[in-house]
Amino acid sequence: MELDRKRKELILHFEVLLKRTDVDPLSRQILALYLRILRLSRLDSLPYQKIPDLKPIKEFQEVKLPEATSNYGRVVPLQFSMGNDLYPLQMDSLISKSENMVRVEKPIRVRILRLCHKCNTTFGRDKQCTVCQHLMCKQCARHPSEKKKTRNFHPQDSDVLIEKEANNSRRLKQEISIIAFSKIRLA
Repeated sequence: MELDRKRKELILHFEVLLKRTDVDPLSRQILALYLRILRLSRLDSLPYQKIPDLKPIKEFQEVKLPEATSNYGRVVPLQFSMGNDLYPLQMDSLISKSENMVRVEKPIRVRILRLCHKCNTTFGRDKQCTVCQHLMCKQCARHPSEKKKTRNFHPQDSDVLIEKEANNSRRLKQEISIIAFSKIRLA
């Protein structure tokens, strides 16, 4: 019973995916093939009824590093960003008594602070200013500010920008912006 219910759920899921317009043609063919197989066959009649347990793609492995190298890896970029030099004699202070330690690599989390644009006070954990009761909006300044995404344009390429192209099909207006790059050959 449960396998039949799962089969119906899969069929419904694949039908929804096939109706979407953003699926590329190859994936659409594969989905149609899976859908056809699910409709024709019963999962009870398949030789393998149980799905084997899959191993995780990437297993966590603890790496034992000397603590000095671990601290050195954290201290050097910090000193470099501040414009200071780290001398070999200063490395002795980074070495502790324990020879090996387990270090788990995690991404650095940046705490974002927002300032109220009306009274210039920092927001707490609420989205409402404690002084003027103003709700946080886009005008409220953010620190650190957002990084602007830039495109790398090569000077030897000419950049051709086709702004908007109207695509009228079945009463649907889709505005497609296309960026095309073409090289100019000078003879």
